[in-house]
Amino acid sequence: STHQIIAILGERGSGKTTLARTVYDRVDVKRHFAKRAWIRVRGDAKFRDVLIDILQQIDDETLVEASAPEADLVSSLTTLLKEISYLIVVEDVETPQVCNPNNIPPEAEAAGPTLHLSRLNKEESWKLLLKKVPVATAAESDDDLNNNSESINTFKERILEICGGLPLHISLLGGLLSTKEAKYWSKVIEHADNSRSGSGTGSGLKPFFLYVGMFPRGFEIPVRRLIHLWCAEGFAAPIDTDLAEMYFEELVIRNLIQVTKWRLDGSPKMCRMPSAVYRVFSKEAENAGFFHHQLTEQQQSLFVRRLAVYLSGGVNTKLIPSSFLDRSCHLRTYVAFDNRIYCSPAIEISTFLDKIISNRGLVLLTVLDLEGVYKPKLSDHVIGKLLHLSYLGLRSTFIDSLPNSVGNLRYLETLDVKHTKLRYLPDSIWKAKKLQHLYLNWIHSAISWLNFSSLNNLQTLWGLSMGDDSLFNQTFDFTKLASLRKLGVKCYSQRVIDSIAELVSRSTRLQSLKLVYAWRDDYSDIPFKAQANLQELYLRGALRMFSAKTSSFPRNLKIVTLSMSRLYWDPMEALEKLCHLNILRIIGEAYEGKKMTCQAGGFPQLRVLKLWNLSSLEEWTVQEAAMPRLRELEIRSCNKLKPPEGLRNLAATLKDIVLTNMPSTFGEEAQRILQGTDVYIQKNQWPPFLSL
Repeated sequence: STHQIIAILGERGSGKTTLARTVYDRVDVKRHFAKRAWIRVRGDAKFRDVLIDILQQIDDETLVEASAPEADLVSSLTTLLKEISYLIVVEDVETPQVCNPNNIPPEAEAAGPTLHLSRLNKEESWKLLLKKVPVATAAESDDDLNNNSESINTFKERILEICGGLPLHISLLGGLLSTKEAKYWSKVIEHADNSRSGSGTGSGLKPFFLYVGMFPRGFEIPVRRLIHLWCAEGFAAPIDTDLAEMYFEELVIRNLIQVTKWRLDGSPKMCRMPSAVYRVFSKEAENAGFFHHQLTEQQQSLFVRRLAVYLSGGVNTKLIPSSFLDRSCHLRTYVAFDNRIYCSPAIEISTFLDKIISNRGLVLLTVLDLEGVYKPKLSDHVIGKLLHLSYLGLRSTFIDSLPNSVGNLRYLETLDVKHTKLRYLPDSIWKAKKLQHLYLNWIHSAISWLNFSSLNNLQTLWGLSMGDDSLFNQTFDFTKLASLRKLGVKCYSQRVIDSIAELVSRSTRLQSLKLVYAWRDDYSDIPFKAQANLQELYLRGALRMFSAKTSSFPRNLKIVTLSMSRLYWDPMEALEKLCHLNILRIIGEAYEGKKMTCQAGGFPQLRVLKLWNLSSLEEWTVQEAAMPRLRELEIRSCNKLKPPEGLRNLAATLKDIVLTNMPSTFGEEAQRILQGTDVYIQKNQWPPFLSL
């Protein structure tokens, strides 16, 4: 085979990423290449970082040693790619170390074509703009349509001049126009030249948008994290997560935020600011004093309200300008980012905070976000002084202890310690009256009687393990958790299940529920039917007591996961009648029967179906007109299953089939059935411990 490097060159905003992504996602491209990887190079990235990223995407089983020499990484990658076809896209390449020809593996040194993207001409530019601003969507009548067409044509020359033939600028302006009525278009266009300083986003959206510039360039931001930070900042009080999500959606529509990863249900999971936009807006926001990335003696701003520190690249936060110490009392937000390979704790954090607190600073700090920073050291001396703290983000930090003073933070609204090594929480946390979101890591409470009577505002309680030594108080008033929307609990006794059942029956606002039942008996009947607002349900544990009736499940469910349920009746009979169901996972011996049937007209909205580790399943029938919108099907370790009868009935909408640890005969037969369709079949073989 021939190894080539294809370079896509062009100025900022010329559409390089869009072109590469379009090719990368084509079905014929997926079929042609055995391995694919999409690498985003951050501004401070080293060649080593790029190698590790490629290794992890090419082979999920690869475990990278933190201290592995760069030469070993190159050797491992060369071995993995030897004698196979592969496609690796490297985006945002500017770092000299990455661009250095000496770093290119010998297998890929063959010269390839270079694509130069130039600016669009006027005709092409206008055609693209009209795709972003379809005048018909803003019209309620033929007269309105004619008026809108005339209105947009009136500004044609001015729009073309503003955009200059760059697709990104056209998309940005088109996004702004698409959210406004035609009568406001002239005002939008009038301010378009100033949009680079944020005025084009509108005063309401401006802080939400500029806040994204605090994150490193190219950094993929969890949407969950961004939403909670916006709420903690209080940009548009009163604000809740629903309103913040609306602002997020509008910024996406305007092309000011780019969604980089989507959840299976179609909701955004990860996002970032487009690189060309970031280079302009992030600098503008910092110059205006909206936030600061690093501290220097030359800092001109009188007040530093928000500080973002990048620990990668050898940043030394021990060196704090003396001028900042006198102004640290004004700091409201401290966010740290750590892109280093986990090897030693981030002691810079504690050094920085201790020094400022010793100088009587941080007294008004409301946001402390250290998500992803490896083992930051936080002491009672630090946390105990942050009396106004409302957001404490410690997700994915691997910390194993938490200062007792956390429970004394009277204004704390969000505590996130998910994906850490914490096993216990300070008892006082249950008395935090303003607490709204509590993300745990399946922490077992050490207190004998859980009493949530102080948590009237609690909306999220996720990752709590409960046994007989942590039962609810017998006098517990379940109406105190009336605001609860998201609940995730691991139960170790039937008594706990009974208490949760009562809580579920009274929580009328519950939207997401995860119950992990680690007990030898079956679930007792939990009153799900009354949960009209419940959209996501995850049940792990025996469900033999459940009836095979639709009434067992809330009618508005969108996502259902059944694991280790040991059902003897075909679950499809009940689930296919849920009109809003988008995602269904039946995994880990959830069904012990031999036959499964999806009937005509069933699952009208289902987009994703996953069947994992169903060792007894032998026959699966898909009737015509069943699952008319299915796009993704994954079958894993169902070794007795034959290719489903009626599989071709899904070909009209199905895009991807993922087969993991399935017999080779299954894949061959599926390919034969789907021959001539656009369905892409991906085959994986994983070790048993990775396929659970």
